[in-house]
Amino acid sequence: MGGNLQFSGNAQIYLEGKRALQPIEWQDARKMSYFLGDSGSRIRIIDNRMSANSEALAAMAGNLTHRFADVFSELAWVMVELGDDGIEINIEDRQESSSEDRILWMGVVDGNEIPANPVSWLQFQETEDSRIAFVGLIENVRTID
Repeated sequence: MGGNLQFSGNAQIYLEGKRALQPIEWQDARKMSYFLGDSGSRIRIIDNRMSANSEALAAMAGNLTHRFADVFSELAWVMVELGDDGIEINIEDRQESSSEDRILWMGVVDGNEIPANPVSWLQFQETEDSRIAFVGLIENVRTID
């Protein structure tokens, strides 16, 4: 994409909402592309993780074991770019050397309520079917035992 880099580092992925991802390109488990919500959001996700993509292909083939959401939402290396054509999020297997402690929060809101969290960056885009797709970075809040 070559846009304005918003974030690059390890982040916990948190996907929220039903039908949040619309697959747009896949050939095998090496690389899959999605729109968040649909193409109207202009938020494109490119996932380069074999484990998540294998689960996505299984789900699309009708194997609904519900493992895709768990595997997709694992800690990963993410790069978020904002460009003239929208937002592009590249996801890869996590890197051990990064000390970033963020949550990549994304999903689609069908109603008017959204959870309140400390957010450092947030973007909303309307989808073609009048839902709202969102992507943001949340500070990772930890509790002390």
